[in-house]
Amino acid sequence: MSTSRWTLSVCAGAVLLLGILAGCSRTNKTPTDNSNGISAPVDQPQNLDVAAIDYKPVLLLGGVNGDGILDPKCEYTVTVYYRDAQNNLVGLQGATVELKWVNYPWAYPCRQFCLPADDAKAQTGQISDFDPIEDYWEISNITDAQGKARFRVSGYSTSTAGCPGECDETTHRRIHLVVTAPGGGEPVWHVGPFFATPRLSGVDGVTSADQSILLGDMYCGPASYHERSDLDGNGIVNGADLSIFLGIQFGQGSLAAPTACELPQ
Repeated sequence: MSTSRWTLSVCAGAVLLLGILAGCSRTNKTPTDNSNGISAPVDQPQNLDVAAIDYKPVLLLGGVNGDGILDPKCEYTVTVYYRDAQNNLVGLQGATVELKWVNYPWAYPCRQFCLPADDAKAQTGQISDFDPIEDYWEISNITDAQGKARFRVSGYSTSTAGCPGECDETTHRRIHLVVTAPGGGEPVWHVGPFFATPRLSGVDGVTSADQSILLGDMYCGPASYHERSDLDGNGIVNGADLSIFLGIQFGQGSLAAPTACELPQ
């Protein structure tokens, strides 16, 4: 096993605490004074530094459609920017974005991760790595011409318990998000997203059974917050999450579970 994986394993608890203290926001985009919007690079200069990144605080563990393709409605996107000569933020092509976590039960309670690796690579270009001894997960991708790196991960909640629940979900359990500029250099580590899922029953795809669990989580109230159902990542479970859920349920992209919950290769 490489030194970097051992370092990740040893330090997971410390960075996890950082994620808990960091809290949750809609996006984590560096503020900009760019009044002209954000555009894709035409002739991108070389040796650029990362000026900002934009990403949502939650990654949704979805299902697959009838052809076994991971649900695009659960796709997670990280956008990386540089500043041009006019100080505008522009999508940075060729940056490496990595999502890393060690799946300790205390770190990500009541979550099961699965990743049909071949399909995910075909749909997003992502590369996956998995260490079964340490239960170490790493998913990486390269930003496109708009500065976007895309990821899809399948999974589900392993608990259907209602209020207050059998898992500690009162704080956000964030994973690592690492960005490296196109020319290399020092990777920059960020507090990344936490995991929620519309597949709350853990059976088949997204169905009315999952909807019933989400509705139950909505009425638990703030004292019994269920991170699993916080589909927009704003720290509460309410009608906005139900709206996202219904879009996934009737979007035909999470009709089933993967035929085999394959580990990434």
